[in-house]
Amino acid sequence: MALNRDTAARMFGLEGRVAIVTGASSGLGATVAETLASLGARVAW
Repeated sequence: MALNRDTAARMFGLEGRVAIVTGASSGLGATVAETLASLGARVAW
């Protein structure tokens, strides 16, 4: 079963949460930070 972005946002929404991502200046860390932000988290790196 594939999840689309809307389904993922409902299941894993992070509104009101803060995520701290180390190594977010490039590569995998940047992708993780962008994904967390797209799900509503405030991201610090």
